[in-house]
Amino acid sequence: MIDTIFEKVPTLHTPLKHYPVDLRDNTVYVALRNDLQMDDFAMKKPAVLQYLRNHFSESIADVIPQIDAASEAKKFILDEHDKLEVLRQQNPDIVDFVNTLNLRLKN
Repeated sequence: MIDTIFEKVPTLHTPLKHYPVDLRDNTVYVALRNDLQMDDFAMKKPAVLQYLRNHFSESIADVIPQIDAASEAKKFILDEHDKLEVLRQQNPDIVDFVNTLNLRLKN
């Protein structure tokens, strides 16, 4: 949906193309991942709202950004301990392998 609406407006398209958008009761809800994206979107919100009203419907009341709690809780940068935990969940035998080779993680 975002590609179709904003493809001719790259300054709006780029920040919105990866965010889930929901239209309910003439209000557009945009799901963002964190506070940094929320701050970035806040600067573009008036332009997004104006574009939607001019090109689609004057009845669009507002564009409301919301932080998606599920994606915010995900840890995107993993340290060595987190990586080992992910490997252990995928294959519990990795612990035996690490112990057999007497491997240690840096602290």
